[in-house]
Amino acid sequence: KLDWDNDYFAFQLSKDSTRKDFSDDNYSNGFHLQYSEDDEDYFIGHQIYTPHFLVIDFLIEEDRPYAGFLYGGYAKHYYSDAGFIASFPNHTYHKLTLGIVGPSSHAENIQKSWHKTFQDYPPSGWDHQLQDEPILNYGFFHECDLYPDRKGYKLLPYIECNIGNELIDSQIGYKFKIGKNIP
Repeated sequence: KLDWDNDYFAFQLSKDSTRKDFSDDNYSNGFHLQYSEDDEDYFIGHQIYTPHFLVIDFLIEEDRPYAGFLYGGYAKHYYSDAGFIASFPNHTYHKLTLGIVGPSSHAENIQKSWHKTFQDYPPSGWDHQLQDEPILNYGFFHECDLYPDRKGYKLLPYIECNIGNELIDSQIGYKFKIGKNIP
């Protein structure tokens, strides 16, 4: 599976639609490549973050800094007919992400090459990017199927937690799926 997004695809125009606003709007580019086999996922990815205006070559402390994130990881999925919360079919996974933020991610070279190739304005503030820092993150996800016998819809409450120096968060929610023969 390959996911790729770039702000170039959603070309932003200013209010009068006659000039670019010189913005990548804090996120410029990213890809995520994942190979899955036998309840295991192996993945690599790269993301580029930028301040709002790319043509300013001095540090704006209130804005997002220039940063690249190069990462790889592994996730293991477990499926069971009875979970630790209730006797419903469930899905759990554990995910480990390793990577680096900073110049070693090569985000500056990638963004400048892209802008040059497409004759776009040059990003100017990479001298102020975040410095190299290793990344280590652990993620946990658990969901259960409240209506396992229904083929036309599913209600899946879930919990997700992440901890590390990439992301610290937790979420609780529901997924609702509707369709034919939902697995």
